[in-house]
Amino acid sequence: MRNGVQFKPRFFVLLGLLALAVLTGVFVLVFSRDRGEIKDGSQKLALPVTGVVIRDERSISTEKYNRVTYAVKEGERVFPESAIATVYKYGFNDEMTQSLASIRAQIYAMQMEILAGIEYPELTVMELSIKQKEAAIRECDMEGTGCLLTMENELKALLAQRSTYLRSAVQPTAELTALYEQEEVKMSQISSYATDVLATEEGVVSFYFDGYEEALNADKMETVNADLITAAAKGGGSETVTADETKLYRLIDDKHWYYAFVTPATQALRVVQGEKYTVTFEGYAENLYVGTALAPTVYDSGILNVIEFNISIDALINVRAAHATIGLVAAGVAVPMQAVTVKDGVAGVSIRESGETHRVEVDVLSADEETAIIRTRGETLYAGMKYEM
Repeated sequence: MRNGVQFKPRFFVLLGLLALAVLTGVFVLVFSRDRGEIKDGSQKLALPVTGVVIRDERSISTEKYNRVTYAVKEGERVFPESAIATVYKYGFNDEMTQSLASIRAQIYAMQMEILAGIEYPELTVMELSIKQKEAAIRECDMEGTGCLLTMENELKALLAQRSTYLRSAVQPTAELTALYEQEEVKMSQISSYATDVLATEEGVVSFYFDGYEEALNADKMETVNADLITAAAKGGGSETVTADETKLYRLIDDKHWYYAFVTPATQALRVVQGEKYTVTFEGYAENLYVGTALAPTVYDSGILNVIEFNISIDALINVRAAHATIGLVAAGVAVPMQAVTVKDGVAGVSIRESGETHRVEVDVLSADEETAIIRTRGETLYAGMKYEM
């Protein structure tokens, strides 16, 4: 009698069926991947994003001051040597200006007393203009329309014109001469505390600061990264003004600016370098901006997308974080969105040719939940080619 185990024929049948199942599974896994044909296609992109506005601007600082008077208003365009403001260093106080105003009131009263009963048509016109301007200022102040600065500067010019005229028209007495001397002394005292700030170049003035003016600026684009944009989009400052300086105003090139936003690192849809996109900002729907995309930059925390504009920034001159919709009429070849994968930050599609599969890197111009409109980065893709998923 032989030792050992005898296998029945049914065992070999079961073993064969198991081997067949394994081979079938391998065949399905390897050879039956989803495939399809690339098609021509077009699509309208409408991508909602949250990002930040980056301006081409300079922040102008000055030594710490006690008081400032502005010569221009928010959003006004200035040119080289335009007066921006007068700053008064520490030690200056309101009593100095009040004292000067009191002396000038005495001078005016004495001049008018000397001229009593004498008609001066030019002076009459000046007085009427001053009264009308004062009335307009009161009305503007009540309406709160933001016209005060311009009108107050116009009133100052009218008062200076009247003062010059009266000095030439009135023969000074000893008492009036003494008041003139007091006025000169007080003006000299105030002048010792004052510094006039002039524009060095053309631009639009803004007195608004959010703390990102230096870090997010046109001349710092090479240092802008995904983390910085994400932080700025959430709000909060990034800078501290040095102890001996105070920011006074920004001088902005309103025809050159950027909008930057971050998309997920695994998302194939991002801006495509050189493409022109429309951008509509939430809250500013009446303005449709068109800009050109820079090359997106891949970071571990996300993809930095930047669109550059060379048109007027308009109402966005003081906006930092902003929701927007990025638009593009995309035309190219179409594949299912699932056919596009991201590898090392670059989108690609698997193409099947001559029995072999190879990866082709692509840019995704537009996409919805089902279809992506793509453009190859090198190799030609055309309708009828086979893709794999």
